[in-house]
Amino acid sequence: FVSTAPECLDEGTTATSGPRTSGEPLASRRPPLRDAGCRVAGADVRCFEAPSGPLDEAKACFREWLQKECRIDACAEVVHLKGYRHGMHAADFLDRALAKLKGCKAVVWDGDSLNDDSFTSLIAPFLRQDRSRRAIAFSRAAGNSDSLNGCPCRDQLCVVRIGESSVASAKAELRQLGVAVGFLDSAALGWLALRLSGSQRTLAVGGGSATAREARACLQLQRLRMHSVHWTVLNVSRQTTPKREFPDELFDVALELQDAQRAMDQPDKVGRECVFVRLLMCTHRSGS
Repeated sequence: FVSTAPECLDEGTTATSGPRTSGEPLASRRPPLRDAGCRVAGADVRCFEAPSGPLDEAKACFREWLQKECRIDACAEVVHLKGYRHGMHAADFLDRALAKLKGCKAVVWDGDSLNDDSFTSLIAPFLRQDRSRRAIAFSRAAGNSDSLNGCPCRDQLCVVRIGESSVASAKAELRQLGVAVGFLDSAALGWLALRLSGSQRTLAVGGGSATAREARACLQLQRLRMHSVHWTVLNVSRQTTPKREFPDELFDVALELQDAQRAMDQPDKVGRECVFVRLLMCTHRSGS
């Protein structure tokens, strides 16, 4: 379940959904699905307007829309993408990242622009591998979808438009999970992409402090048993001024998540195995 391959660190967290507070069936309380065409570089892109209200209900509506409008089965794997926004070379990670997405039918991300030196550069190659795949960007309803301009697979792109009430809900949840007030606004869309999609796996192509904060929030979700997320972190660096940056902080958080998961699953084996994983990671970092 947990990979210790030197090229990446896979961590898993286990959680269960909280009980409903009402005996009324969830389906009967859902708002109607809302779909609207978004114009992006001359192509119609499927667009979903996320309903306001509890995140769990919005998630149910999103998954229903994904199945109905995007033809993605309810049981299909949806992977949440994170990573450095600039300073990377696709040749350093593209093959590895695509291999990790094998069998995945859809990816979600926080709407960052599709740039050649960003983790988002893997989205177009991912879509080209299978015409039935979808890539779903999360965007504030008050914003625009210019970040999707230039993608050669526009008919496979989707946009989830998030209202301010949903952003406020995400911020409130992140604050409860320990994210500092000053970082809530920048973390909200990525958090909504993870929570509303119901994704059980995050693929991080490198990643700095912002990604590490999101991973720490996932650690708190694990402890509260609210959501299940399996992280894969690719050890990819980026060029910054004046030196290269490596995802060391993110690796450390991922190790905490891994330790916590193993403590829950196999408490009698945690000690020796976690020491071995740390030794592997330290050896790999020293050779990077």
